[in-house]
Amino acid sequence: MKTTRSFLAAAVGLALVVPAFQASAEGFTARIGAANVNPKSDNGRLAGAYDVEVGSDTSFTLGLAWFATDNIAIDFSTALAKYEHDLSLTGGATGLPTLRDANLVGVEHRPTVLQVQYHFAPGSQFSPYIGAGYSWTSVDVARNQTGLGVIAADDADGFAAEGGVDFNFGDSFFARASVQYLTFETDVTLGGAAIGTVDVNPWVFGLAAGIRF
Repeated sequence: MKTTRSFLAAAVGLALVVPAFQASAEGFTARIGAANVNPKSDNGRLAGAYDVEVGSDTSFTLGLAWFATDNIAIDFSTALAKYEHDLSLTGGATGLPTLRDANLVGVEHRPTVLQVQYHFAPGSQFSPYIGAGYSWTSVDVARNQTGLGVIAADDADGFAAEGGVDFNFGDSFFARASVQYLTFETDVTLGGAAIGTVDVNPWVFGLAAGIRF
């Protein structure tokens, strides 16, 4: 419910901002590409016994942007297919199985990001940009071979920051290289009882090709 309220608040804010720039709108862009989600190390501890490490994964991505001015864009991006991550659980305690480098849990997630970007040289062949905004991530436990019971993970929201560069080929086509940071933490339950939080907080490295309308 908290993530839903936050998403709605961001959508309302966007609806209020867009009309203010309407008179100077330059156009839309669309892009498709691929990105690698690389979580930070030391991702937390579950059930007070198991240290967690989250693996990386690559997926295809979709991005849409509206340029309110030559320099300012409102950008939406999401994964076309969910990222899949192995969770390495190590450790144990009295009454619990001892696990060593065991990839027994698999998690799927789809991050969606809404942000405002500033493009420094939109008319140039080489145009760097920076951006910041809101991220919402749907999370599902796709595999559980621990034998400990039903494991579930909550959806999450947080902050997104991005930097990158567009390589423009004429007026219509461009290629993009980007680096994004997401604040992304998911609460985990075992049999309905809270057992801890997994801190993913990944760097996302992307390449994409785009077109301007």
